Amino acid sequence: MNALRIALFALALFVSGSVLARPPVPMTEVVEQAIATTSGNALPIEQIQQAIRTAAEGRKWVVGQQPDGVMVASLSWNANKHTIVVSIASTAERYTITYKDSINMRYGMEDGKPVIHPHYNKFVGELRDAIRVEFMKY
Repeated sequence: MNALRIALFALALFVSGSVLARPPVPMTEVVEQAIATTSGNALPIEQIQQAIRTAAEGRKWVVGQQPDGVMVASLSWNANKHTIVVSIASTAERYTITYKDSINMRYGMEDGKPVIHPHYNKFVGELRDAIRVEFMKY
């Protein structure tokens, strides 16, 4: 009888966990965001990339750079159970954050459009806001 109770309890936990799991949502894209500074002056590309790196690392993203100048940033949490990876391309006037890869984020396509766990949108939105704040320091 105790074994049956334990089995039923374990089943209830499994079912409740899967019921509470968040479904994927449409992916938010950060495309062609204008680079605005407090001074209104344009920044050299090196300073733009440093501002992006500072903002990302301040939010616990790990940032690397490809030979073509595009930055790659990754964020992992929950003992590396979840990871998101984005590309950040920039010019003297604008930057774009693009989905590159993820682990355990339910990435997929629905009706021809990308969907993902809501945390992706949250963390990329926070990254976008941190970058905006960093540019306002100039």
